Amino acid sequence: MRFPQRWDVDPHGTLTVELISTHHRNPNLLLQASDDQGHKVSKLIAVEWRCEQDCFFQPGLERCASAGPIQTWAAEQPFMRGRMLWL
Repeated sequence: MRFPQRWDVDPHGTLTVELISTHHRNPNLLLQASDDQGHKVSKLIAVEWRCEQDCFFQPGLERCASAGPIQTWAAEQPFMRGRMLWL
């Protein structure tokens, strides 16, 4: 999702931005604000964000899965006291 370069907000107002999806678990977002005199402030904020697809790895992965489980072709062959898998 792409955002506009800037939003004009009343100095005592608020702005709510609805984010639809991300591939990163709990992303850090950079909040920047400036006034008409050119004064700028920035703050890095952590956003609690749950992945759409549950992960069975513990601890969970840093990136979220982009889709649910998939099926694919695979082959198996005994190899040096183990097995070799091709996906």
